[in-house]
Amino acid sequence: MAQEKHYEMLWDCKFCGTKKNLGKTHRFCPNCGAAQDPDSRYFPSDNEKVAVEDHIYVGKDRICPACGSLNSAGANNCGNCGFPLDEAEAARTLGSESRAAGASGSRDIAQERFEREMAAAGIETPATAGSTAKGGLNRRFIVTGTMLAVAALFGFVIWLTSQTQEQTVRVTGHEWEREIRIEEYQTVREDAWDDQVPAAAYNERCTQRQRDTRRVPDGETCRTVRTDNGDGTFSEREECTTTYREEPVMDDFCTYDIDRWAYERSVDTSGDALSPAPRWGNANLSACNTARLGCEREAGRNQSYSVTFRDEDGNRHTCTYPESQWASIGIETRWNMEIRQFIGGAVCSSLAPAG
Repeated sequence: MAQEKHYEMLWDCKFCGTKKNLGKTHRFCPNCGAAQDPDSRYFPSDNEKVAVEDHIYVGKDRICPACGSLNSAGANNCGNCGFPLDEAEAARTLGSESRAAGASGSRDIAQERFEREMAAAGIETPATAGSTAKGGLNRRFIVTGTMLAVAALFGFVIWLTSQTQEQTVRVTGHEWEREIRIEEYQTVREDAWDDQVPAAAYNERCTQRQRDTRRVPDGETCRTVRTDNGDGTFSEREECTTTYREEPVMDDFCTYDIDRWAYERSVDTSGDALSPAPRWGNANLSACNTARLGCEREAGRNQSYSVTFRDEDGNRHTCTYPESQWASIGIETRWNMEIRQFIGGAVCSSLAPAG
């Protein structure tokens, strides 16, 4: 980072109109003698900068409560009228900003404060009319209104889905399904990055492929930052950040063969109210004492028990239940169940014996 440098702020006299007075050198207007208003200070353009040599910063200027003159933070009494500065207010500053191209204009802090207060109250002023036309104030109203409308719609949808009516339903269907999943020890083709290929793999073939990206330094971007010191001067420094570019990271991506257990088939059984009770099929496994090609084993069992109901309006609803509950729901029996009024569908968990 380059060394910080110091320059004089500028200010315009609001009494006689003299412009570009020096913030540290000219405590009073050299034309009419009016006291400098710290709120009128602004940053100069590059070709207007006046360097401050051997600058020693002691703090923000203080404003004399009696005559309004600016005084150094190190002064005990006003240099213009001699009034004590124990309770003097510190001068306001412009803060920090990046240097803009061209000259900076004077700043009316009182006007800015007024415009902020009006904007917060939703009142348009001439200075804010442009931003409103571009969507500033109106955009806030639109975004807020849209969010409220979405929230209201979401709440309405939740209300709709929660509205149910109890009806008497009749059991018209009674189905069950069972599955035995079978795995076979077989040769399978897989792929993976080279460092993830299993040790037992064979027939490995690899090609280069992009695996990732990495950020590589590619110069830097610099900006000049100016900070109002509050004593009629400002400091200027250069801040730089590294810029990066993305580069591909290449690696070997491989296909290979490996012998492992893999899904091979399923043994399915199913039935309804007229068929025998639920049962498991015969897997007829090619079982082996040790894993070798062609051997089979069970890889899990799945089962599902569903009941179909018809409500008072003739609509069909299908629900699944545990086997023990399913077995107690006989065909053509009647039950009470909550039916969603607006979006349809049954609340399966609400099933209860008909009174």
